[in-house]
Amino acid sequence: MIHEDCLSMLIRLEPFKRLTSDVLKKICKASDLRRYDSQEVVYFPDTDCETLDVIVDGEVAVKHVSKHGHVLIIESFTAPALVGLNCLFSEQSMRTMLVQAQSSTKILKVSKNTLLELLKEHEAFMISTMRELSKRTHILATKLSKLTLLSLRERIVLYLKEASSAQGSWNVALSSSKAELAETLGTRRSSLSRELIKMREEGLLTFDRHSIQIKDSALFEEIDG
Repeated sequence: MIHEDCLSMLIRLEPFKRLTSDVLKKICKASDLRRYDSQEVVYFPDTDCETLDVIVDGEVAVKHVSKHGHVLIIESFTAPALVGLNCLFSEQSMRTMLVQAQSSTKILKVSKNTLLELLKEHEAFMISTMRELSKRTHILATKLSKLTLLSLRERIVLYLKEASSAQGSWNVALSSSKAELAETLGTRRSSLSRELIKMREEGLLTFDRHSIQIKDSALFEEIDG
């Protein structure tokens, strides 16, 4: 049953969808499947990066923790997804971020040696892997650029714009707590609360524990893109 679960995930993912069913079954049998509880740490920073992780079930977050203990969520991954492709072939092969399960999660750990064999033997898989690596690098660079160059209000507006578009509603349902949203936006919960209160007083939005309601389309005029 475990291998069937893994197979159903791999066949949906680039670059693994480029491989035959028999090859995918071999990958599942040669790899380890690990289970993590919600909030359990998958990897600490500065640990060896020796596997490509396939999120079979659940969700993980990649977080940057500053020396002062401030936490910033760089990216979240929900099954099916790949984690670790960037660090696996870096010069030092080290994980620089904290990786933490956000819910009960199952992860298939594909070894570096297994991945290298696949890259050598399957050209379509190799090309797709390079494309995925390039895409992940671009997404990460774009995310970090937005977080460092935008003000807190601009980050809030950008988040609401993307969430509103994805949900098809001006009533944006929050899938996480205010503390987790603050981490996503790279700020403290108290700072986020103060800015949301200011925006509510300006008539731009209202909010409660579970959602943020956009009240004025002028909100999106505060940021381009």
